[in-house]
Amino acid sequence: MGELDRIAVVVLSISLFSFPLYVAILVIIARYRKSFFSVFYGLILNQGLYDLSSMFNYFVFFAFRGTDPYADFFWNFRTGFIPLWLYACVYFFLYLRVFGILTITLNRFFACVLPFSKVDRMFRNTSRWAFLTANVILAFSVSLPTLDHTAQIDDKATMSPKQNSLNLARNTLMAASIIILIGAVCFVSYCAIIYRISFTQKLRRQKSDRAEKNAAVQLGMILAAFSLITAHYTIIFTCSLTQTASPLLETLRSAYPVWSAILSYMPAWTLLIINRDIRQRLLGLPDHVTAATSVVQPSVRP
Repeated sequence: MGELDRIAVVVLSISLFSFPLYVAILVIIARYRKSFFSVFYGLILNQGLYDLSSMFNYFVFFAFRGTDPYADFFWNFRTGFIPLWLYACVYFFLYLRVFGILTITLNRFFACVLPFSKVDRMFRNTSRWAFLTANVILAFSVSLPTLDHTAQIDDKATMSPKQNSLNLARNTLMAASIIILIGAVCFVSYCAIIYRISFTQKLRRQKSDRAEKNAAVQLGMILAAFSLITAHYTIIFTCSLTQTASPLLETLRSAYPVWSAILSYMPAWTLLIINRDIRQRLLGLPDHVTAATSVVQPSVRP
């Protein structure tokens, strides 16, 4: 005890630049809202709050819990709220980010594939705070079954909460089912978006078309990171059907913070890579807002 484990070192190394980068990008989007005025960027702001909250929670409750003097603090509170939260928060922040990705995907689907539909108008007329509140409530509600009041920390070396095996299997099944279902919906929606952008015969403004393609690329990179989590839970669920404990399962569970960090930071890196206006503002270059980097929302029926 007293040293960071290897997984924590990897996550902290990833976060060293990614976390402040994400904060800076969100500040830029919030500060220059007129340049990024669209439902898409409003939902990206929400997703940023989910992602950064998840990583901050990891820093506070996981990364340093086995090091001095934090280990003594966690050990003194080894029963009650701390072990309860150590387990439940994994699912809460997982569902929160996944529901956020689903919301972004559905927004792009209805904006690109079914523009001017009732759902598309709902997205455009609803405050991003309403989406944020709904996602938080939904994630909390879905993660409620993971609460186990019998959880406690009984090993000072690992500082991990001990869970009932039946509860663990149930929660794994539930998480895998939700992740796989949402992953399938996002995949089908994304395929429809790509088809619409690539093969539609409707005449569109060139700059608007580039904006939609940029948004599609950003969404695709986020979904690629999401696929890591989907594969993670699919493998864990498949293995848990045949055995309750194995070296593979333990390795996968211990590596989860790395996949989680990649999922959390992917939106920031996609914005940095794809969005020229954000890059310019980060570098302090003169303002040059281009329609090609902003998602265009339809305002009139064609």
